[in-house]
Amino acid sequence: MKGALRIGAGLLIAVAALIFAFAVGRPVQVLPRVAPAPPFELVDASGAPVMAPREGSPITLYLFGAVRDEAGMEQVKRFYHEASRALAAAGYSDGVAFSFITVDPDHDTPEVLRQAAERLAVPQGLPLSFLTGSWVAIRMVVGTGFGVYFQPSADPELPPAYDPAVIIVDENHVIRARYGLDQLDSRTLVRDINLLAKEAGAKGASRWIYEGAHLFLCYPR
Repeated sequence: MKGALRIGAGLLIAVAALIFAFAVGRPVQVLPRVAPAPPFELVDASGAPVMAPREGSPITLYLFGAVRDEAGMEQVKRFYHEASRALAAAGYSDGVAFSFITVDPDHDTPEVLRQAAERLAVPQGLPLSFLTGSWVAIRMVVGTGFGVYFQPSADPELPPAYDPAVIIVDENHVIRARYGLDQLDSRTLVRDINLLAKEAGAKGASRWIYEGAHLFLCYPR
């Protein structure tokens, strides 16, 4: 009886040590599963409907802004060019895409977005879609769904005020990270996409290791 108790106690100590080592040493890191990304049906710069979630979706970086906000669009262009080059150099020419959702839908028609897409294009860049929709749809997706602040201007000639955010959504349409547009550097972005790609590629028993990483909040510092 005492021998069995000693064995049981030894197993408990070993399990506790393993849990402690996993939680502290963090042999596997993951990005948090923040929340489900909002479902939506919007239209792109060609006027074609775009729905999410959809099967086979890539990891998507969502950007937000207004074409009338020239300074903001320059910031989006700079980020997209730098991020696209960094991800392509890291081997992510496939499986990662960018999506710009306007917060100024009354002004940003598909034709306006088409012209903006031409200005932001980069040779051999990763896919970048421009999305718009009704005011209600944009409010539900951007404000309620993604939690990105925006507010129409009292002057209809001016663009809305908004929070220039970058939201990373995985292939399961789950929000995994959120940054300010001026906070996310290329090194951090490549690190985050690497983490998502490794987790998505985990099979068999390794899937449980990743679930353990989520359980013990093994997030990058």
